[in-house]
Amino acid sequence: MTNEQREAIEFLEFYKQHCLKKEIENMDNYETIHDGDFVSKNLDTVLALIKEQQEEIEGLKDKEVLIKRYFNKCDLIDKKDKQIDLMARAFKQDDVRTVEEIKQYFADLVEKE
Repeated sequence: MTNEQREAIEFLEFYKQHCLKKEIENMDNYETIHDGDFVSKNLDTVLALIKEQQEEIEGLKDKEVLIKRYFNKCDLIDKKDKQIDLMARAFKQDDVRTVEEIKQYFADLVEKE
């Protein structure tokens, strides 16, 4: 939200709480459009909608951060898996074990710790 938008919301809240009340007190005869309850209700509705949308946007930003973290972790896991494959291939060159046997050997070591 921009500063201009924030200031507009603050102005409407101030207007609703202070200025509108004084205008109604100074009017002897006013129509529906100048009806304080009518204007106040509509201002409340608009302000509530704006606040609700702000909360939704913040929630979406939080979800976006979590999704980015998830994909970063997936990338790290893929890199680790590739490193393990490369290490297993290197060991295989000097040994008769298969790549899968080497992976299982190290997986077993991790389970023991």
